[in-house]
Amino acid sequence: MSTFTKSKKRFAASLAVVALVSVGLTSIPVAANAAPVCATNPTTKVTSCGGATTDGAKYAIQVPEDFNGTLFLYSHGYRYVMDIPGYSTAAVLANPIPGPTSSDYTDMTTIGTLLEEGYAVAGSTFPVLGWNVKEAIKTNVELIGVVKKKFKKTTKVIAWGESLGGFITQALAEKYPKLIDASGLMCPALGNVTAEFTTAGDFLWGLKTLFEPKIKGRNYSAGIPGMVEAGTDLALLKALADKLKTSIGTELVTSAPSWPAGAPGAAVLGAIPVRSVLLYIGLMAGIPTRSAHFDGVSGPGADGSSTAFGFAAVGSPAFAILENGFNAAGLAVLGTYDLEKQSGGPFYDNTKTDYAKRVTVEKSVYNGALSGSTAIAGIQLALANAAFAPRWAADPLAAYNFSKQIKHTGKLNHPTVTLTATEDAIVPEGNTQWLINKQKTAADKAKLLVLWNAPADAYTTFDATGTPVSSTPEANGTGHCNFTADQYLAVAHMLADAVESGGKLDTGAFRKYVVAVTDGISIEPRKGRMQKFYDK
Repeated sequence: MSTFTKSKKRFAASLAVVALVSVGLTSIPVAANAAPVCATNPTTKVTSCGGATTDGAKYAIQVPEDFNGTLFLYSHGYRYVMDIPGYSTAAVLANPIPGPTSSDYTDMTTIGTLLEEGYAVAGSTFPVLGWNVKEAIKTNVELIGVVKKKFKKTTKVIAWGESLGGFITQALAEKYPKLIDASGLMCPALGNVTAEFTTAGDFLWGLKTLFEPKIKGRNYSAGIPGMVEAGTDLALLKALADKLKTSIGTELVTSAPSWPAGAPGAAVLGAIPVRSVLLYIGLMAGIPTRSAHFDGVSGPGADGSSTAFGFAAVGSPAFAILENGFNAAGLAVLGTYDLEKQSGGPFYDNTKTDYAKRVTVEKSVYNGALSGSTAIAGIQLALANAAFAPRWAADPLAAYNFSKQIKHTGKLNHPTVTLTATEDAIVPEGNTQWLINKQKTAADKAKLLVLWNAPADAYTTFDATGTPVSSTPEANGTGHCNFTADQYLAVAHMLADAVESGGKLDTGAFRKYVVAVTDGISIEPRKGRMQKFYDK
């Protein structure tokens, strides 16, 4: 194994696009199911191939001259069914809320390192956008066959992927255990996606109910009208985020509630600060209170001063919910639009949700930030009032169809390594805890290694005026799939070692070395923050 790179860039979220562009193959028309078109770089001696599977999915394969026989097969994450950057309706999506994998990152550090070490890499687009597990599995099975036919030296396959790609990888491993030899699951959605859409839907419902009634949030129309509705919701969310940011900032200075004009909650909760109401919505939905730029412990001024302590205790949690929650709300809009089309109508349902029960512990931990027990009781009373806060009921048939999406059993047939951030608002670590809980025997547990990615204790920065700075890069351990090249390589090297060692994950010196030289990861067991959503 070579030493780990020190690059802090993001891994390529779309391997196929990057690889095809890098060898100039996108200009070559390739018929589906035709033999791959290949070219060898005379300098690097890497052979790059492009083609399309029978379903029309474009793929890319890169194989080094000293290929050792092991292929890394990559599955990318969720791709929105709407072309966000190119959508041009008025100001609807001029400044969209950032969402999971809404952009492709083109860092080649991870891929380049694997190629240098003798591994082949491959990946593809999938024939449909959005939630596409069934289609992606079929494409991956065919692509493995393409690689093995073209490069007959291929003897081992390591499947890995991010987010939805992690879900696809686990589903592939369960359905076709003999096709692959190890799995890497990065920021993975696991089990089913009910928890993700519960979190996102709960937060979106809370925003609509208390702050912005014009949000549609569900039951989107078919076709272009539905796209416009979803786009309009994104624009409303962007405008609301700006308003709430201003409100929270004003409240921290004046100590008086500062509700945005037209917010329905002002009529019944106007005496409670916006920051407290927003925090409550985030806590009831399971949104992390540490985000890309707000650590929950830092504040302006001298350490230990009332200014620093006050911001850390009151301002930071609210700003973190604002930052994390609106990413989740963006997922709720675009993911809901997609899966409603597939399910035949609205599938999200909160008619029986007891939100007060969700914050039994949190209302004590964040009592001060929530403005005390009386304020908490007032928020709970408002959200339980059906006349003021009508719930969203699912269409029974759509809910049934949604429930029939591909699910995981949690069975591990070979070495599996997960890389899970502790403050991911899109795919909470409860997904990984679910997989841990599924391993009942010592033999099962020996097949799983969990690499936890947690942020530093403190990382919030402030400018000269004491204003928090949010223009810096996301803190590692926060955001969605916000991993370093070193961390991706930690997963890759543990899996490669397992494959080369007869199918067993190392539990000794090599694992200790990998963890020691990779910043931001540990193997300490932890209870997932979202586990309560899985234990129901």
